[in-house]
Amino acid sequence: MTLREIILAFLAARYPAAFPTLAITARINGTGLQDTPISNEMVQAELQILARKFEFVSAETDNLTGAVAWSATTSGIREWHISGQLHVG
Repeated sequence: MTLREIILAFLAARYPAAFPTLAITARINGTGLQDTPISNEMVQAELQILARKFEFVSAETDNLTGAVAWSATTSGIREWHISGQLHVG
């Protein structure tokens, strides 16, 4: 299972909630699904690909703080269903 699939599963299962990159990284590292700990940079790079190439996630920017939070799109949720609805704790 790739990091990209894990990220999509995490966000799709929690739709419509949005999460900052730090929270996504911490949760994925907490699950033990990866052999080695992942970094925020790795998660950010995969989120960019999921957003720009596949349109499976979208970024929401808080107008007051500028903080960015990520959520799944309907296309991302559909892909998650097709791939078997992996659960990321």
